[in-house]
Amino acid sequence: PGLDHAGMSVWATVGLLRRELAGELDAAALQAAVDVHNGEFGRSYDRWLDALYVDKYELLGDAELTIASYLFDTGMYFLGIAGPIFREPELLARPTFGEDIKPTWVAWQVMRRFKARMIHLARWRRAAGTYGRRNVGWKVYPARFDVDRKRSFDLVMEGVKVWARVELDRLRWMLRHGRVAAAPPAPLLAGAVESVGDGAVVAATDAATGMAAGAAAPAVASEAAVAS
Repeated sequence: PGLDHAGMSVWATVGLLRRELAGELDAAALQAAVDVHNGEFGRSYDRWLDALYVDKYELLGDAELTIASYLFDTGMYFLGIAGPIFREPELLARPTFGEDIKPTWVAWQVMRRFKARMIHLARWRRAAGTYGRRNVGWKVYPARFDVDRKRSFDLVMEGVKVWARVELDRLRWMLRHGRVAAAPPAPLLAGAVESVGDGAVVAATDAATGMAAGAAAPAVASEAAVAS
């Protein structure tokens, strides 16, 4: 969660302060309002991170999966978050996925399950050798991004169409070749990172540099041998 979440939290906090300074909240009511505020923003942060961001890097090497996720997520954002806030600004104080009600839980589940399916397809494509199979030779011109419900829905449907094409390709491949096991990618330079945080010493940088130099040397030697 980025500036959207920061804007929501600032708006909600200012609203609480305004109500307290206006004498609308006694000590008990203020504590109850703070508890609701903290509960909603805690849930919102965790759910937003889970639904949109965790493991998303696995999609970025495959154009079809990236654009399907991008269009679906953006359309859902305008449809369910930005659009209602644009029409009723006070909703800015209700953070995304934060309210402890069933519709909010359902929206969170829809987003996280779509993301989980995209990640599974990325892992399956790597295992099948079809990851990035259509990274060149095509373009996407999506509907304009705005808060209009129809345009937002169009973005969602464009993402669903790309997803459906990926699923169909997967089914065809499986009918010809059978099943393959999809698994998470192996961590890059596993164990090379010594620590993370302020002042951290990250050995991965030196290790990566050494690997790159080592990989380049044989190629140069091979070219020299051919030239001679």
